[in-house]
Amino acid sequence: MGKRAVLSVGEKKDICAYKERYPCASQQNIANHFSRLWGKPLSRRCVGDILSEREKWENERCENMKRLKGAKHEDLEDALIIWIGQVNARNGTTTDGVIKEQAKVIGQQMGVTNFVYSSGWLHRFKRRHGLSQLKKPGETAKINEEVVEAGRQRLYDIVKEYDPKDIYSMDESALFYRMQPDKTISDGPAKGCKKAKDRLTLALCTNADGSDKRTVTVIGKYANPRCFKNFNPSIYVNYRHNPKAWMTTVEFGEWIKDFNKDMKKKLRNVLLLVDNAPCHKPTNLSHVRLEFLPRNCSGSLQPLNSGIAKSFKAHYRCHQVRKIVGSINNGSLIHLSLKDALYLIKLAWDEVSSVTVSNCWVHSGLIRGVHRDQQDVHPVEDLQMTIEDLPVAVTRIQLTAEEFLEVDAEEPVFSEMTSEEIVHLARNDSVITDSESEDNDLGNGEKVTSKQAQICIEKIRKYFEQNSVNNGIIQHIVALDLAIGKINKKREVQTKIGGSFLPKKMRL
Repeated sequence: MGKRAVLSVGEKKDICAYKERYPCASQQNIANHFSRLWGKPLSRRCVGDILSEREKWENERCENMKRLKGAKHEDLEDALIIWIGQVNARNGTTTDGVIKEQAKVIGQQMGVTNFVYSSGWLHRFKRRHGLSQLKKPGETAKINEEVVEAGRQRLYDIVKEYDPKDIYSMDESALFYRMQPDKTISDGPAKGCKKAKDRLTLALCTNADGSDKRTVTVIGKYANPRCFKNFNPSIYVNYRHNPKAWMTTVEFGEWIKDFNKDMKKKLRNVLLLVDNAPCHKPTNLSHVRLEFLPRNCSGSLQPLNSGIAKSFKAHYRCHQVRKIVGSINNGSLIHLSLKDALYLIKLAWDEVSSVTVSNCWVHSGLIRGVHRDQQDVHPVEDLQMTIEDLPVAVTRIQLTAEEFLEVDAEEPVFSEMTSEEIVHLARNDSVITDSESEDNDLGNGEKVTSKQAQICIEKIRKYFEQNSVNNGIIQHIVALDLAIGKINKKREVQTKIGGSFLPKKMRL
């Protein structure tokens, strides 16, 4: 029996990519093709084994390794990688000795015993995670126009290889989702009211022509706040949670894995631009090319920072202020639950136009083109008019639209973690460290019956009929009416099936 070929991870990736490109190729044909290409015998069985673990090889980083040997303490190594990423993000130094010492600290916190942090272990750790020793420049990098322009040119050379629909950017932004445009919202004297700083971290992602604005990922503190009773947040956003409500390595890893899976499903190969942040861990993906913006240059080069995120927040704040006005007019409590906020986030993101998106990409200098004229009122101007229209009872308005949009601009969306926090993160612990459980949220989780929903739809239909709207809106109302009917029929079928298993005397 001939000796079995030993292939590197890179070669296994080539086999997986070939099968992706030519899905009808048989395993024997693939084996024959690469045997001729590489000049070494390759069996059909070997190809089959590689393809059966396609996802593993597509996501593996260390392309020159022949064999992958698993870590004895994977949690420890995951925590160490997070720590190294944080140090590198602030331009720190990580020598072999420093890494060993930090590994011992993390190992002690994790209760790892009878383990030797040897040079051999360190060598294997670095190979497993694709780490190499890099020389640092003698001077601290200074942010200036030359650095920005060099970064812009490098990215433009990459971007021009793709169609605008296949160029994406993702960026995180903090949102004080309950904060109002004034310290007080009453006509009486202020009594030391604190500004509401309940925060969320949002991950916004869109392609360059605005044809694919991805569902917003929202990161909160709590897994299941009270307002989520009888409510699934995924109808509006992708909701995730961790104790800090920050983007972490784990959250980003899950996000980009899902993004890659969706591109693979659609048979698309795309480019994704992200900031050079500690939580954005480099990874090899089958259908996504990941490129990092130059460090500390995202303000100039990140398309989402060129006006897309600002447009989104202007739309969000407009809806928020209108909700305040509605509460005042109805004489009800001014309160915005997390559930309400997720709906407004969905609404605001949908309102960001493709014209705004493409203009901001052009403004960043990463896409060549001309600015297109906006048809509608600028969202910031709309917000200013909405604030000015607040009822007379609302006095001492201290924030203009521009100031209102900047209240959470400097809020961090990721931060360096302590060793203890890194250990919790590496172990995927979801313990909430805060003693106060948010919500106190008056989320109104009462069940709405089909009859109540039908009455509401009927009222909405009559309202639009009386105001002579276009046929498109009526069609949406009809679709809602039909959807309610389908839910009713489904419940009736389930009731009949359930009742058929009851004794005859208990059946209705």
